[in-house]
Amino acid sequence: MLKNYLKVAVRNLIRQKLYVAVNVAGLAIALTVCLLIIGFLHNELTFEHNHLKRDRIYRVDGIFQFREAGVSMANIMPAMGPAMAAEFPEVERAVRFRTLDNVAVEFDRDLAIVESKIFAAEPALFEIFTLPLKYGNPQTALDAPFSVVISKEIAETYFPDMNPVGQTIKMNDQNDYHITGVLEEVPVNTQIFNNFIVSHATLEKLGMDVTSWDQIFQDFTYVLLNAEADPEAVGAKIPAFLERHLDPEKAKMYILKLQPLNDIYMNSNLSYELQPQGNVQLTYVFSCIAVLILIIATINFINLTTARTAHRLKEVGVRKTVGASRSQLMKQFLSESFLMTLISMLLGLVLFELTRPVLEGFVGRRLDIDYLRDPVLLASMIAMVVIVGVIAGSYPAFILSRHRPSLILRGGAARQGAKSFTRRILVAFQFTITIALLCFTFAIYKQIHFSLHCDLGYDKANIVLVDIEEGLTPEKRRLIADEIIKSGAVRSVSLGSTFPGEERHALYSVRPENKPDEDPTLIHGLCVDPEFCNTLGLELLEGRTLTDNPADLKSRVLINEAAVETYGIEKPLGFKFLRRTGEFTVGVVKDFHTHSLKNEISPAMFMINPDENRIMALRLPEENHTAALASVKQVWDRVFPDRVFEPRFVDDLLKEQYEVEKKTGYLFTTFSLLAVLIACLGIFGLSAYMAEQRTKEIGIRKVLGASLSSLTRLLSKEFFVLVIVANVIAWPLAWKAIERWLEGFAYRTEISWYIFVLSGVGAMLIALMTVGYQAVRAAMANPVDTLKYE
Repeated sequence: MLKNYLKVAVRNLIRQKLYVAVNVAGLAIALTVCLLIIGFLHNELTFEHNHLKRDRIYRVDGIFQFREAGVSMANIMPAMGPAMAAEFPEVERAVRFRTLDNVAVEFDRDLAIVESKIFAAEPALFEIFTLPLKYGNPQTALDAPFSVVISKEIAETYFPDMNPVGQTIKMNDQNDYHITGVLEEVPVNTQIFNNFIVSHATLEKLGMDVTSWDQIFQDFTYVLLNAEADPEAVGAKIPAFLERHLDPEKAKMYILKLQPLNDIYMNSNLSYELQPQGNVQLTYVFSCIAVLILIIATINFINLTTARTAHRLKEVGVRKTVGASRSQLMKQFLSESFLMTLISMLLGLVLFELTRPVLEGFVGRRLDIDYLRDPVLLASMIAMVVIVGVIAGSYPAFILSRHRPSLILRGGAARQGAKSFTRRILVAFQFTITIALLCFTFAIYKQIHFSLHCDLGYDKANIVLVDIEEGLTPEKRRLIADEIIKSGAVRSVSLGSTFPGEERHALYSVRPENKPDEDPTLIHGLCVDPEFCNTLGLELLEGRTLTDNPADLKSRVLINEAAVETYGIEKPLGFKFLRRTGEFTVGVVKDFHTHSLKNEISPAMFMINPDENRIMALRLPEENHTAALASVKQVWDRVFPDRVFEPRFVDDLLKEQYEVEKKTGYLFTTFSLLAVLIACLGIFGLSAYMAEQRTKEIGIRKVLGASLSSLTRLLSKEFFVLVIVANVIAWPLAWKAIERWLEGFAYRTEISWYIFVLSGVGAMLIALMTVGYQAVRAAMANPVDTLKYE
């Protein structure tokens, strides 16, 4: 029986080539989107699953609190980990690791790279996390100072066809590091991985403090709890633990907790996170879009099948007359639905493999997606075929199999099927989804354009930032700045701890003099030099800028407008912030954005401290940036022959701040276009069927003098009305969604009316062009041929 069902199904599909092509194309595109999204979500939601002990691993993090203000901490004081391991019986092991930024790694005299971030970790790293070594002993690999474990990729690239254990590399042109291990290939969906992992014991040899209770934002600290431990009970003991090691008042400033390893990637948003975090909202968006795209394609299937009932009604009538039961007819139609869905899935798998590199480029990393080997992904693929096959085939099967043979053979059922109220609702629903997606797409790009082109309070054009590696004296940093100025290649140079476009920031504890009895509060602090305002083009509202005067070095600061307003300062000049050195305000600068427009402008203090200057800002000439940078590089190579010159334009850094929004924009653009394409495939098939059903009517109308335009309107007006209805429904829904999304920005664009008009008119034009093609084709047919049509 099954063989017969399949044989009849294949014959019917071969006979209806246009219908099959439209349905298979729409379903294949929708299933490809679903495969990509399911693969992406599976990769995101299985982060850290390679670590066998993941259910017992926790990170110690929290908040450093000052009154109402506070700063979140993913990395904490260095002494915390060893002390917890010693004093908490529930802690089986603890491990600390610290990140070192922009490290120049030299393999030989002619081969060097700059690694943006490397780890310095304790030996317990390999006991807590599942990071197997291909070469080396995990128990001793990170014991000795100046030991380093490298990734398999680095080993294969720079030490091909050999075991590199025992080889030596140099970092920052200062120390030799001995390779003591090579990692096996590690899954991409883990944050606990790096190309270079040096021993934590190295930090002390480099002069860094690894035992302090006072320095926060230093070490990432993970603990492995024993199997019987209650994480909540362990976390409840931390406040008393801190009071034993810190002054009680200072201990109250820390709100530390245990965060499960499994929650960190998707549910953590702390400062100084180890790696870029997952985006929960993006996963929801992906999931919703996958469902919506699949719904649109399934609607096409249902609409086209029910619209073509007239072609199958005689078959149904004859089958029923000779004794076929309703269940047998339903099985026949369901088998056709499953066969078409299976063909679409196979085509979708091909499209998936072709488009996977695009998805990997979108998320910025390789994705481990194997639908044929991963049981979860394989089950999801089978489920999609079954669910889509059942949903897409059940409704047509019920409709076609319910009619009485007498009604079918008289032609009454054909008249009933010719006008379907349900079909109109489904078409309107398709275009409601499509128009809403288009509206959201335009809104995203409008906000991105606003973010990149609004007045940020400083002149961002032609500014280049260059990192100055740690370990240099203030005199050496000043030397490179002076030499670049002397070269005449740039307009100005400034040194500082951070500049706009950088996510680095520091917080200082201060007590305004007009509130001497209140507890200290936190204020953003930037260490700058006298050229800071000039290089950035900041507007000075009151007073003067900072100078090389020794008094300015010790206790003079600039503040911004936000600080004046926040602290209620009536006369800013000479206003004193009570700290150890007692800073006096010498000037007020106009507010400017140091972070993205998602954040309000915070009170900020600018001071001179050459020891903290880590970045150099260069203002280039208006034209010929390439020549200017080439001249700067010559000076750099002369002063720092062994250090890499890596300039970064502030414009590019600002664009990176909105990378998530840009990706969301690309996502909505792609899926909006796919939704339009799938919807148009559906109405293309429906319009072709309608033109076919009204072939004789069109012929008679042409004989009686109907014009081409009137016939085109006749066949297009129903879809025109449906798209108008879709606009009426989609616009308020899209408005609400856009308004909700824009709440994430402190400074945002307005929701403009033309976003909705463009989306609605665009969808209408595309729909009418699709229908119009069939209408014009039918209207231009020879009446002699159409009147002969059966």
